[in-house]
Order: sequence, then C-alpha cells, then structure tokens
Amino acid sequence: SSQDLHPGAGQNVLDCFFFVEPLLRFLVCPNRLNFLWQLSNWIDLVVALQVAARWYLRFSMTRAELLVGLRVFVPTCMLLKLLRHFSHFHLLLSAFWGALEALPVLLFTLLVIALFFSSLLYLVEPQDNIEDLP
Repeated sequence: SSQDLHPGAGQNVLDCFFFVEPLLRFLVCPNRLNFLWQLSNWIDLVVALQVAARWYLRFSMTRAELLVGLRVFVPTCMLLKLLRHFSHFHLLLSAFWGALEALPVLLFTLLVIALFFSSLLYLVEPQDNIEDLP
C-alpha cells in the first residue's frame, strides 16, 4: 500500500534524476566544451554536486550542520534549473548584457555630474565650514 513507502522515497527519486540527468547530457553532448560554457548547465552541475554531497553526508553521519546548510540551498538551485525552459529569461539576459555595454558611459556621466555639483557646493559654501580643503 502507499503507507508502506518511506517518506523520503519521492525525494530520493528526484535526487537520482537531478544527479543523473546532467551527467547523461554531458556524456552524449557532441561538443563538451560548449556544454561547459552554458550557464544553465553549470546550474545543473551544481545541483548534481549538492545531491552527491547530501548523499555522502547522509550516509556518513558527519557534520550535520553541513547537511542543514545544503538543505537550505538545494530547493533554490532546483528551481533555477527551470530557467532553461523560460524563453523570456533569455531575452531578459540579453537585454541585461546590452545595458551592461552602455554602463561605462552612464558611470562617466554620473562622475561628471557629481564633480560638477561638488565643485559648485565648494564655491557656495562658506570656507569655515570646509576644514579639509585649502
């Protein structure tokens, strides 16, 4: 019956899937270097390493605080695996990289504005209020 199943059996099945799936994809990938350059594959490998570490810590019964730390981050990493299937996330990521190219111009503009107004403040403020500048 369904009551005979161990409460963690479902988690063990998911752990096996999350451990084996990226390894199989790596083994059958025609270009393994390209496989390692993709962010979604790194997320999958991190989840596989976390699952392996949880198995090791569960069966070795050492360092229980590490097991608690892994339990906190594993669900988040497993949800990050879903990013591969969202096409809008890839669009958002490409927009972010496009905005990153314009960042030096924006930082330069911010620096010019900050220096202009600090110079203006220096001219307007009475000299006895500013002690460190001559």
